[in-house]
Amino acid sequence: FNSLTSDEIKSKNVNSITLNSDDIYVKNLNTISDIRKKENIKYNNIDVSHLDNINQVKYNYIKDDTDHIGFIAQEIKEYYPELVEVDDKGFLSVKYSEMIPLLLKYTKEMKNELKEEIELLKKR
Repeated sequence: FNSLTSDEIKSKNVNSITLNSDDIYVKNLNTISDIRKKENIKYNNIDVSHLDNINQVKYNYIKDDTDHIGFIAQEIKEYYPELVEVDDKGFLSVKYSEMIPLLLKYTKEMKNELKEEIELLKKR
């Protein structure tokens, strides 16, 4: 694909596209999540305890002074290897959108812990 309009891309049935670009702008980015497309679904089996070992970092890319906020892929790969992809040159990338369920579960667990502690304090 040298140059395609969005209408041309929509009309093509493409399973995978690899883009090498610094910036990609989209109006919407959707991930298929319909249960009819899934199998081997396991609810609540995600261990979020490792999130405490993953650092949030501020950084810039080599030869680019723009500040970014994110994670280090090697740290994520250690605990959640399914969230990290390796390209043909060995560089790692993170599936950031797939981290959302982890962060949601972590937040829910923290909320429940907080509720329990509040209840204990009320009983004193």
